[in-house]
Amino acid sequence: MSSEAAAAADSWRSSIAQSYRSTEVRSIATVLAELEPGATSASKTMLAMRFEESIFKAATSLDDYKKTIEKRLKKLRKHYSKQQAYGGETNIELNDDLTREKEALLENELRENFGPKIMYIVDKSPLAVTVTREKSDEVKAKTLENHANKIKEYVAVLGLSSTQPKVHKDLKYLTRMKEYLEKYAEIVRDHVSKVCDPEMYLCDSFAKLDQHFMLAESASDKLRMALQEYDADYAPSTPDHLTRLMDKMNEPLPIPRKSDEKGELKYALGKIEKFRTATSALYHYWNLNWGDRSSFSGCSNKCMDVALKCLIELESEYDSLVKDLEDTDENGKRIIQLEDAWNNVMTYVDNENDTSLAEDMDEQQPEAKRQKMEDSSKCHIMICSRVLLTPGRAIISSIIPVLKRKRAKLVRDTSSPHVILKFGKAFEMKIFFVPLLVTIRAIKDKEENSSSQQQMCTTIGGSLRWPSLHQGLHGSPTSSSDKPKELTVLGVTGPHTALANIAAKKLEYASSQATLVLRRCFAETIAGKGAVAKSDFEIEILEVGALVKFLLIARCTYIPDWVDDD
Repeated sequence: MSSEAAAAADSWRSSIAQSYRSTEVRSIATVLAELEPGATSASKTMLAMRFEESIFKAATSLDDYKKTIEKRLKKLRKHYSKQQAYGGETNIELNDDLTREKEALLENELRENFGPKIMYIVDKSPLAVTVTREKSDEVKAKTLENHANKIKEYVAVLGLSSTQPKVHKDLKYLTRMKEYLEKYAEIVRDHVSKVCDPEMYLCDSFAKLDQHFMLAESASDKLRMALQEYDADYAPSTPDHLTRLMDKMNEPLPIPRKSDEKGELKYALGKIEKFRTATSALYHYWNLNWGDRSSFSGCSNKCMDVALKCLIELESEYDSLVKDLEDTDENGKRIIQLEDAWNNVMTYVDNENDTSLAEDMDEQQPEAKRQKMEDSSKCHIMICSRVLLTPGRAIISSIIPVLKRKRAKLVRDTSSPHVILKFGKAFEMKIFFVPLLVTIRAIKDKEENSSSQQQMCTTIGGSLRWPSLHQGLHGSPTSSSDKPKELTVLGVTGPHTALANIAAKKLEYASSQATLVLRRCFAETIAGKGAVAKSDFEIEILEVGALVKFLLIARCTYIPDWVDDD
């Protein structure tokens, strides 16, 4: 059927007044009540509505609509008369048509109310179960999987799957299925969308919250009172103000030409302004009184859609825009910032050849001294160096030129020898060997005295002392009467009490990632050819190679254009 024919076929429905359909529903309910002893028309209204709705959607004209209702009611009366002729005894064969009618109505209702939700669950649940198992625990993953499998069965019962044949179930089963879906379908869909589509989950949560406040006038008033209490600049919102914000939010931005760099930046700033306008409109929407808000149906979803769209577009353009705005030194090189420590996370790289090691180590060394792992997939994580820089062991001479090329400093501490890498004036990396551990910390202020440095250390395992996560974040006063310097990080400048804890947590994460990479590098020394090394000298050469690999990964992670010193 063409689109014109379909439109013509549906035109009769739009001409039917709701009052006419309501009259038909009442007459159907009366007939259904007559067919069941003790029933009233009021108790059969819901079934009558489903009965009428299914016929109204399937009919091709008003005349077909009327004839179908009369035909199906006549059929039901006929079966009821036969049942009465048998003395009112229950007869399954006589009630088959009525039962099938109820089953068909209930199936239609379930398809309309839950079809899209359960199809989404079936499509996305495998990924959601996998992620839940990896990120959370096995119990939650198994529970989600059981719900998903049960819903998959319901998809076949409702005939929604093109790959599964429709499975017929009786009215009792369909009733239980309805109870289950009413209780769990929305909950399971929320769990799946939270993992697979966070943006959709956020929008759905806002929609539910919006619906709740639209239904409860008292809740709306309490929200406005809370905003007034906690917002120092609170001012009552008006519908006119919200209308202006929504118009501004929906204004199109002129797309810049590709060669116009300033235009691209202006375009990005325009998206930021749209984002700010959308959030402001959302605030004013919730600040409206209950009556005024009802005239802005769907406003929260519209604001969320605009805000999310702007964020997604800005994220895709961030690298190219920020690259032109980065601070550079007198040589034109980018200045390293503290936030680079966690923005550029270190990742393990499995090199298949030994070229980097051959360049760093003396070319005259025997080949056996520069062996590498051949099968990294069989490696375990190492937690301690076996020979290299262990307490009480002399330092191998070949490590000095290697560290020099990477601008690394060796600290010959008797209890815990370690290597220090500095990245600009922002942060430093300390590499310990017993155990294998990496700490990434802000570079401490030169004015810090020895007592403050002692306080900025954490004692682990006897005499070993790791630098505190707050090292270099507090700042020192220029004189005894001055206040501590403010901390600048993440594009924000403020007191260390507000920002230091945030930076410390992120430095802890970066240190953990770097430690994992270091231990993976050292794990190469016990696999492949390294597994047959027997003497301490051979093991030490292999561990020097692992350290060289880690230093190379670290330098290339935080300084992409890194070149070794000659």
